Amino acid sequence: MINNDKNSLISIIIPVYNTEKSLKLCLTSLVNQIFSNIEIIIVNDGSTDGSLKICKEFQKKDDRILIINQNNQGRSVARNVGISNASGQYIMFVDSDDYVSNEYCMKAVETLLKYNADIVLFDYYIKKSDSIIEKNTCAKNGILNKEEAMDTVIDASFLPMKIFKKKIFNNVEFPIKKNYEDVFTTYQLVEKAKRIYHLEIPLYYYVQHNNSVTHIKNPRNVSDYFEASFRRFKFLQRYYPHVAVHAQSNLKIISFFYLIYNKNDQFYTEAKNIFYSRIKTQNISKKLQMTMWLYHYMPNLIGIIVKKYFN
Repeated sequence: MINNDKNSLISIIIPVYNTEKSLKLCLTSLVNQIFSNIEIIIVNDGSTDGSLKICKEFQKKDDRILIINQNNQGRSVARNVGISNASGQYIMFVDSDDYVSNEYCMKAVETLLKYNADIVLFDYYIKKSDSIIEKNTCAKNGILNKEEAMDTVIDASFLPMKIFKKKIFNNVEFPIKKNYEDVFTTYQLVEKAKRIYHLEIPLYYYVQHNNSVTHIKNPRNVSDYFEASFRRFKFLQRYYPHVAVHAQSNLKIISFFYLIYNKNDQFYTEAKNIFYSRIKTQNISKKLQMTMWLYHYMPNLIGIIVKKYFN
């Protein structure tokens, strides 16, 4: 049984910052995993609410839980610290306001071992206040070639919907003081992986909050998102030009918001060139499409409208 195999330990890394309202559900879903050969590494990133108290309550009942306390430094540092303290051969990430199915670890590690994969991607649910929607990370089930795998990171860079062999994190770190650390990093991990498998089963519940750090549009978030997406695009353009076409369409939308929130910032010229190019955008609402078109003619007015209505 792989559940008892000391060589099949999964390290689950959870950055925690002021999520006391959702943390109990998250941790309960992890301690109740069918696959029990796990360590749960909680990196408390300077929480000021009752999050640490909840973590300690769970730790008293489950010796698989390790708590690491640090001053607030952001999710990137928390993830890096988690990896450096991981004892497992495999790494998984869970966000503390989400939760997972009881087969989350079992299905992931069984698939990884069966196909000798370095990364296994799986599907997930988006949970909003009044609905649960099933989402695919990839259209194809099974072994992905490198181009197919790279294509998934454009719309699904999410770290929690994956299991990784720990060794592919060698010489890869999440960027310090940056949001969207998954966009900065996931494509680098995919590039290092020799075999990648997509398991067409939803195992993760991604709980969407309007007040999530990465959902709030402000200059810093938009700047980080553009920088991460732009760096990824330049990499794809050089090594995977067919995938870069998809990435460029996505980047045009991000460029639109960058021009509104970050006039004359570091990547303003690049964003302007991409936005005013003839690249067609894909899979966007008619409202956003019309707003982007109107920006060509009324940039100041549209900028005001976007800041008011598109947060």
